[in-house]
Amino acid sequence: MRASFGSASREILASDGESRPRYRPDVDGLRAIAILAVVLYHVHVPGFGGGFVGVDIFFVISGFLIGGIVFRDVDAGRYSFATFYTRRAKRILPALLGMTFVVSLLAIAMFDSDRLRAFARSDAAALLGSSNLLYWAQAHYVDLDWQLEPLVMTWSLGVEEQFYLFLPPTMLLLHRFSPRAVAPAIAVLTVLSLALSVQLVKGQPSAAFYLLPGRAWELGVGVLVALWQERRRSLPARTLAEPISLVALAAIVSAIALFDDDTKFPGAAALLPVVGTAALIVTAPSWLNRSILATRPMRFIGLVSYSWYLWHWPPIVLARHALGREPRPVEYALLVLGSFAVACASWRFIETPFRRRTTLPNVELLKRYGIALLASLGVAGACFAVA
Repeated sequence: MRASFGSASREILASDGESRPRYRPDVDGLRAIAILAVVLYHVHVPGFGGGFVGVDIFFVISGFLIGGIVFRDVDAGRYSFATFYTRRAKRILPALLGMTFVVSLLAIAMFDSDRLRAFARSDAAALLGSSNLLYWAQAHYVDLDWQLEPLVMTWSLGVEEQFYLFLPPTMLLLHRFSPRAVAPAIAVLTVLSLALSVQLVKGQPSAAFYLLPGRAWELGVGVLVALWQERRRSLPARTLAEPISLVALAAIVSAIALFDDDTKFPGAAALLPVVGTAALIVTAPSWLNRSILATRPMRFIGLVSYSWYLWHWPPIVLARHALGREPRPVEYALLVLGSFAVACASWRFIETPFRRRTTLPNVELLKRYGIALLASLGVAGACFAVA
């Protein structure tokens, strides 16, 4: 049950108090570690048995990025639901719609009636940000073979989208009550979510894995890091940042190398990659952040990580269906390289153009994204109809 992204944008938190934050290249480097861990785990590369923790890294980064953006706007009295959700739609939907359209066409050509109907349901759930609920229900009530589900990786998008339905109104209410209460209250909610995750992983592992209540604490940790930087407006001195960054990276690498499908996860085990990621975010002055994470190759992989997350998994599943067996190592290598090439094209020609500023009002943009979403749901309905 290890399927896995993160949809955080390139907007990286900086403690300058501006509405549009300054770019942090080392955070893109963290995203590169996350996506490489997930991809290499999914193609069974030795030493990456715990690569599914890449999703947990994405969750922390996403909480850090979006939590900081929401808090600054709320604190300045300029928060707008329309602006926030327009940004989320511009970031998430274009690449997702493109991927699901192409995979839908391939599914129509390759799948039998029963599998095509199942695909249509998962397609609709992915588009509506609820695929985590679908896969939890299937894992709970039937024997779900997630390795044959082309869109199972979208479960993490569902978790994030649901989290961002709750975060802004929660921050607004807390800030209205007392600005100083925001961080303590989110800390309490984060601890409660962690405690619930620890309990769920013992008796209801699918709920702990797929559902927001057992995952919210990972995003909450990222939000808390953002709030800490907003209030302190300073980072650890380099003499302190150096050892912290090395220990943090060791924690992440240990989780990737030592965990496997038998690890009870997330629960307490997820503390290793989550705390490691949070620590690396706050050690921006360290040599590791500046000279390794911020290098051009790491930055580029981080920039295309969302598209690569979307595109790396469907080819693997479709290859399994086409071959009637598990791909061989050379075939896996070709699938990884091919999905990376497609991801680069998606980032260049879909993600980037749609993220650029437009003169259209937010409400008009949301209407257009709504129409595009309805059209994509129509494709899912067509898949179901022709099955």
